Amino acid sequence: MEFIESISKPQPRTQGGFKFIHMSSPADAAAFKTQVRSHAARNPRARKKKVMRHQKEKRAEEVHGQELEVVPDTRSSKSQGPVYAHLDTSAVATGHVARILCAQPVDPFDSFCRPLNPMEHRLLDHFARNVIRYIVTCMPFQVPGDEARYLKGMTTYMIQTAAADSGMLSTLLLASCQSLSKFRHEDAFSTVALMYKGQCIASINDALRREAPVVSDLTLTKTLALAANAVRLLPALCPRHSHSTFRPCNG
Repeated sequence: MEFIESISKPQPRTQGGFKFIHMSSPADAAAFKTQVRSHAARNPRARKKKVMRHQKEKRAEEVHGQELEVVPDTRSSKSQGPVYAHLDTSAVATGHVARILCAQPVDPFDSFCRPLNPMEHRLLDHFARNVIRYIVTCMPFQVPGDEARYLKGMTTYMIQTAAADSGMLSTLLLASCQSLSKFRHEDAFSTVALMYKGQCIASINDALRREAPVVSDLTLTKTLALAANAVRLLPALCPRHSHSTFRPCNG
């Protein structure tokens, strides 16, 4: 009797419900993808939530990517100072290039002849946006758009040359420091400008020893750029020099 009652009792239903298994031939793959996309397009609420979740994750990655650490330079024997690297390395495993690249507009791939610190990235950006139009002498153009195209071409040439030669890179950074010293933090930028000027002079001297008696176009470009930087300082230095020269006579 007890055996009959145990059989007549309904068995409890397992949790989980029904399980559907999609089975289709490879020939129907394109039609199935179209059907899935159509279903997603008919569900705007879920799509909106997905977009908001993606934007939130992206903002969190950007905030986390701003944390920096100092690591030693191992790409060249002549280290130019500390190199800043991102702490977030989880994005490398995902394979998304957009997450690995930094937000620097000049050299996101870190392809210059030497690593650049964050301040040098900003100095190069200032050079490309503001300094180039004041250091390049343009003859009057008949067509209005020719001057803009000329400046763009010169900017591209100088940035590409600086990426391949450390002396040219120091020349551009020197010009940016001199430009910024006119507006704020004159002492700080003037001190950094002297450092870049010394690097440029050392690069020119080394090139002259290697290339003599026929120097390359790059060496001539660096020499003329260094001379142009010195000429731009003459109006500001002449009054100071004259004042210091004639001050003992007045006393």
